[in-house]
This record gives sequence, C-alpha cells and structure tokens, in this order.
Amino acid sequence: MRECMAVAIFVCAVMFGMRLIGQLHGTADGHELEVIDATAERPAEDANEVAWAAYLGQRYGLEVEHRLPDGRRVDLMDHRNGVAYEVDWARKHSEGLGQAIEYASATDYEPGVWLLFKTGDDEAWNQSQCGVEYCQGRGVPVHFRTTVVKGE
Repeated sequence: MRECMAVAIFVCAVMFGMRLIGQLHGTADGHELEVIDATAERPAEDANEVAWAAYLGQRYGLEVEHRLPDGRRVDLMDHRNGVAYEVDWARKHSEGLGQAIEYASATDYEPGVWLLFKTGDDEAWNQSQCGVEYCQGRGVPVHFRTTVVKGE
C-alpha cells in the first residue's frame, strides 16, 4: 500500500508540476467558509499548530479540539458543512491526511486537511495536492484548505 501511494504521489507530481503560490488562497472543496470573527488575533508566525487551530476556529466559527470517545481530538469541526479538519504544517501533509481520514471515520463527517504554509514549503504543498487529488479521484471527498503563516 505504501509503495502504491508513493507511486501515485510521484505520478501526480509529474502530471501536475509546480503549483503557483497564488493558488494557496483558494479552496478545493467547492464552498467558502464565512468569517465569523474578523477580530480574531492572528498568532505569531512561529506559533504551534494548536494556536493556529484555535485562531482558525475562532475566525470561522468552528469547534476547536472536538474530543472523540477514545480520547483523540479533532483539530477543527465544521458542523455546518460536516467536515472534520486536521490542521498541520505543509511538511507533515501525509500525517495530516491520514489523521483527517481517521477522524472522518470516527465522526461520520467528511475528512478535511488544513495546511499551514511557510515560505519554502512549495514542494510539500505540491505533494499534498497529489494526495488530496488521488483521494478525490477515488470518491473520497477530502476538503483542503491552506493558510499562509509566513511569506516573503
């Protein structure tokens, strides 16, 4: 299975090539999130994932750290759209996608990956797109969002 995924990611990387940074601000799931609290204070660029998830939850009115019966915590729950998001750094996109799928299974929501992008993460972000597109192409409705936390 790992070999299969590695080949799929490689093929996606070759097929889709480098993505433009300007695309990072769009959404890949067909719906926009409404800003609920525009006054939410943006964390420092070097803040951890927990701080960024708290900010995104406050800004978009999403439940933060939803506790599952087994003790795991879903970073963000979008109850309006039925999406369980894992918030992760772009370089950890593979872990984030796996966790999102597990959370979706546990909550009966659709999986979502919300990546935190820093300058220099281009290749990791491109690879994340391949994994998401691979899943979507096989009927797994992965929602994908990106927040730029540090740019040039």
